[in-house]
Amino acid sequence: MNLEQAEKIVNAYGAALASGKEGEMARKISLLPCDKETIVKAYKLFIAHLIEYKSLEEKTKDALIVSLSGIGSFISDENAMDFNRSIQLYKSGMYDEYVSSEKYSNFMKNMVNIELMEEIEQFISDVSELDEEDSLYHQRVYTLAGIEYVPEKQRQDLQIANLAYEKNKNGLIPNFLLMLFLFLLSKYTFVGVYGLWLIMVLVGIQTIRYVITLISGIVLLFLGGENRVSRSLNWKTTFIMTLELGIDFVFVIPLYLHFY
Repeated sequence: MNLEQAEKIVNAYGAALASGKEGEMARKISLLPCDKETIVKAYKLFIAHLIEYKSLEEKTKDALIVSLSGIGSFISDENAMDFNRSIQLYKSGMYDEYVSSEKYSNFMKNMVNIELMEEIEQFISDVSELDEEDSLYHQRVYTLAGIEYVPEKQRQDLQIANLAYEKNKNGLIPNFLLMLFLFLLSKYTFVGVYGLWLIMVLVGIQTIRYVITLISGIVLLFLGGENRVSRSLNWKTTFIMTLELGIDFVFVIPLYLHFY
């Protein structure tokens, strides 16, 4: 998670917190942008950024802590609707016994998470004590927030690996269809052997592309791709390129045998 992602999560959570009709205390968990643990981590990272740039005023800090402490009001959609409906009945005098139920008591106890408020206060204190001149400052912040730290170099590797993976993944089927078309064109039309040579040229281009991608993957894997996600993506990219090359040769071999 980076700062941009954390900020989006914080904003999305704020929107979810503000949703619902007036007087409804329980909120549907489906409104949350992600799981509660990730939201807490996003808040910590966002707050740490404000601390680093001396932008965490007391009023802002209190607002962030109070809003996050309400995360307990998000419960399963079905339970949220039942709870709000029961409260409406209670207010109209039709369901007095509900407020004395264990279900009501548990929700009210967890609706505002005091322990989470104390956790955020402690996090702010811990981050404020860090030395911003320390070369490991950001790594220490991420560790305090419980987020895996990915240095800028590895983050760039991950972006490159992801781009290569998506590009090759999306190009596999169109390339397969092109080879199939050329195979049928060569076998059943006057194009004949010329189609074979065209396919072989395309396979040659694919081979060069595969080698370049493989070399790039090796460089990322062993010179900077220590992040496990980056490594996984590079292995997937290599597998896709190998599969794509194999599909190409599946068409070349029968054509070669047919014409020669």
